[in-house]
Amino acid sequence: MSFIGTARFDTHPGVTVDQMIKAERGIREALGEQVGFPKRTLGRFPDGQWLVTIRWDSAEHGSRWTEASRRYESVTSQHALIDFDTMRMEFYEEFDLR
Repeated sequence: MSFIGTARFDTHPGVTVDQMIKAERGIREALGEQVGFPKRTLGRFPDGQWLVTIRWDSAEHGSRWTEASRRYESVTSQHALIDFDTMRMEFYEEFDLR
């Protein structure tokens, strides 16, 4: 079983794709230090909204990141680009049925 979080959002006017990618690269470096982190994706819809998907080995690992993320400048930098009034977040468990 994996724990997955998604966030769909707009950025503030004038934010470029390059700015988002630069911020995302920094976050990926920070995530590489986290236990229980296998994958994160960044995508963009045709309407310009962004989607971040992050996968954890457990909900507990995801919760630890929520607390730890506050100390990383890369997270703060990306958050400054996001219009949080537009953000929709969802979390779910994924079951391996093999």
